[in-house]
Amino acid sequence: MTDISVQDDLALLANYKTKQELAYDALREAIITCRFPPGKRLLEVELAQQLGISRSPVREALKRLGYEGLVTEIPHVGATVSEVGLESLHELYLLLAVLEGLACREATDFRLEATLLAMETELEAMDSAINADSYLDWVRHNREFHSLCRKDCPLPHVQRILDDTQDRIHRFQIFRGAATLRAVQSRPEHIAIYQATKERDAQKVELLVRAHYLEGDRAFKEYLRTMPEDPG
Repeated sequence: MTDISVQDDLALLANYKTKQELAYDALREAIITCRFPPGKRLLEVELAQQLGISRSPVREALKRLGYEGLVTEIPHVGATVSEVGLESLHELYLLLAVLEGLACREATDFRLEATLLAMETELEAMDSAINADSYLDWVRHNREFHSLCRKDCPLPHVQRILDDTQDRIHRFQIFRGAATLRAVQSRPEHIAIYQATKERDAQKVELLVRAHYLEGDRAFKEYLRTMPEDPG
């Protein structure tokens, strides 16, 4: 049984306003990072015990995740982690290409020096992950790099859509082991995005971000053509 491993972290528990919020965030993170792989049964009793809470907030969290398409209710089985929807991958890449490009452009006039320093740190961490052949770490730092790219954008609705879309892309990368090839391929793209961001060139950074995701879409389609249908 995979442990969510938060019940002993009292400081973490204190950061949450409600137990339902705790359950939702913990379960969603476990699904996005594939610690809870597609098809895994999600038993309320077990999850509640792991989180140190009652079943009610877990039940509500599962309903919310079901609404998002990350959890599926199967007759005579119960709640399970939804399969990775490869058919929607192209749509997700198009959303990121257009909306993250927009967000990065709109962030230009509000860009903080602290954000630029953090982006540089994530670039270095991505390189270290590649050198260590730690592609799960690369996915995590890649995720943070892109979050920082748009961090100073004053468009909260766009930010929420991007957070969700980026998480779904990363779930695919982890589950299919697709980050290994793309990590090396995308390095010059990330450096160029960082440089344009540092130069505060709004038009250039938008074009670079859009091209980055369109290339990612192309690369993953090619990757899938070379891989068996079942990664296990």
